[in-house]
Amino acid sequence: MTYIPPSASCNVCKTAKQETNHWYMVEFRNTEVAIYQFDLHDVELGVPCVCGESCLQKYVSKHLSSIVYPPMEELEYVTLQDGEPEISN
Repeated sequence: MTYIPPSASCNVCKTAKQETNHWYMVEFRNTEVAIYQFDLHDVELGVPCVCGESCLQKYVSKHLSSIVYPPMEELEYVTLQDGEPEISN
């Protein structure tokens, strides 16, 4: 039986890791999201893990909704004038 440390729990629902679960590791790097298979070594390094696709979707969605890139003041707004887009800062 493989040793699973008690720290291996889902970052969303807090379910403890079991041997037959299909878990993912998630890392956010600047504007990129890295998703890969569960790795016990990465859990010990503090990389967040999630217990399945549903929690993966919730975790990524929560992270993406917490950031705005580029900052709001740098966004360009599009308005329609006579059916044609007009871009303004």
